[in-house]
Amino acid sequence: MKAKSLPIFFLLFGLLPLKARTIHFAGRTWFVRSGYGGPGPNYWSDSPQSVWVDSSGALHLKIRYENGTWYCSEVFTEAYADYGMHRFYANTRIDSLDPNAVFAFFLYANDTTEIDIEFSRWGDPNSWFNAQYVVQPWYMPGNIERFPMQLNGPYSTHSIHWLPDSVVFKSIHGHYPEPPSPGYLIRQWTYRGMDNPSAAESLRLHINLWLYQGNPPSDGAEVEVIVQTLDTPSEVVERFNHSLEETEPQIRYVLGPPPRVILQLPAEEPLIIRLIDPMGRIREILRDQERKNRGIYILPLRQKPAGIYFLQVRTPVRLYTQKLLFFSN
Repeated sequence: MKAKSLPIFFLLFGLLPLKARTIHFAGRTWFVRSGYGGPGPNYWSDSPQSVWVDSSGALHLKIRYENGTWYCSEVFTEAYADYGMHRFYANTRIDSLDPNAVFAFFLYANDTTEIDIEFSRWGDPNSWFNAQYVVQPWYMPGNIERFPMQLNGPYSTHSIHWLPDSVVFKSIHGHYPEPPSPGYLIRQWTYRGMDNPSAAESLRLHINLWLYQGNPPSDGAEVEVIVQTLDTPSEVVERFNHSLEETEPQIRYVLGPPPRVILQLPAEEPLIIRLIDPMGRIREILRDQERKNRGIYILPLRQKPAGIYFLQVRTPVRLYTQKLLFFSN
């Protein structure tokens, strides 16, 4: 993958290098971590032998041994995370990892501003649990839910539904957005505590595979986890209303010609407006071309292939989505 120049900024466990490897997975750009540091601490590799996307679009993360050193792997999104559904589809028996391996899917700003799904026995092969949901700091009462997980195959689905007033965690047998019947549900837990981060705290989505306390795999074998794909918040976005008396925006889609969106907000506000396809990919960033009155925006659209799209409107304090349907010419 081509390296991408980055500004110098502090993120996660230290300074990113000026040039960091990037990959494209599930419609997003991800940075690949390298260097040394926690958790563990561990060595982290951005080598294509440690992190890669295969021809089917699946993400591979690997703990591997090279020249006397065990290397772990981690990726994290270029963009900040939104409130909404963060769901991933695993293609690995993550219930049967080596006792020293940890696989995690999480939203992160810093060590006390973090939401985790983690799979590990934390160095104890006889541990009664091998999965946990956590809102950091984990040691606060009510911030962690641990449970035993036994899969019936390599396919499982896990989600963090992050809302302003709660976090809903869910794990499911197979690859399903929701359990097709009660027997498919592995675990569900809702957190409503005081440590739920705000979207304004600039969390990013991370996926990593690492060694507990830096200890090598107990069987001396390399470890690999495959994530087939993930869903994005553009598909399920909750409206964050600061006041029940505020008026919802009025969004009209005009077929054209040319096709355009007419958006009316309760007040004129700075906006970021994106058109997103069902895979979560940004297809167009819309800019106001004609403002009729205060709070009214007219946004021309380029013609798209027929199908369903999502118009995402972000103001300084709110996020809205509306489904749009394009027809063939």
